[in-house]
Amino acid sequence: MFEVGLNLKCLSKYLKDHKTIVETCSLLKDMGYSYLEFDGTSFDVIKIQKIIDESKINICLTNISIDKFLARPLAFLKEHGFIGCHNIGLSSMSLELIKDEKKCKNIIKELNDIASIAINNNFKLFYHFSLFDFLQFKDGTVIIDYILENAPLINFVFDPYFVHLAGYNVNDFIVKLKNRIDCFYLKNYQISLENGNVSINPASLSNGTFNIKEMLSLAKKTGAKYFFVVNENNQVSLHDIQKNIESFRQIFK
Repeated sequence: MFEVGLNLKCLSKYLKDHKTIVETCSLLKDMGYSYLEFDGTSFDVIKIQKIIDESKINICLTNISIDKFLARPLAFLKEHGFIGCHNIGLSSMSLELIKDEKKCKNIIKELNDIASIAINNNFKLFYHFSLFDFLQFKDGTVIIDYILENAPLINFVFDPYFVHLAGYNVNDFIVKLKNRIDCFYLKNYQISLENGNVSINPASLSNGTFNIKEMLSLAKKTGAKYFFVVNENNQVSLHDIQKNIESFRQIFK
């Protein structure tokens, strides 16, 4: 049976203060979520550890701005160790950065060098790639391919939505990133017609474009260990999050 976690950012409207955060995290644990991704601008490890202690649910992935991380990488390693999270997530590079090829390549090299230090201290770096990473450098090399080839110590948070949107076969891409996608996003979406316009909307795990069971079974075979439900609907409710884990259980019953 798969264990499943949640990207906490999708419930940001419920996370007003320490009390509501603890209550929400405790409720998620009661629903059956096993762990969380901490995705936010504030990274106060003292407050985060109090949340972990009181809600009894662990943080297994983060999403830290690359700029902030590179300004104090060793401090971030220490802080992640304090909260018991050994998967350090890094936000995707901005389009402005990616358009500066020299700077982009230097950042990739710097991250790979830091990843070596991280590994020696029992941490891993995970890059949250975006659609921008499927753009090409001047010589035609796709940026994510450049990272794969030139930064072998950097891992990825696998996002099937961006892979599919970029025109790639998701299952083929899972195999391509074999052993570098410990962290995997659970997303589904559907294309519909609304008021005469084509719209792409989040969908339940069991009713969307992706065959979740097939996709996750393959992901697990290729090294994925942590699976995070992500719902990018701004109106998402706790009821929706409950339905997501129920869909997940239904798929893998």
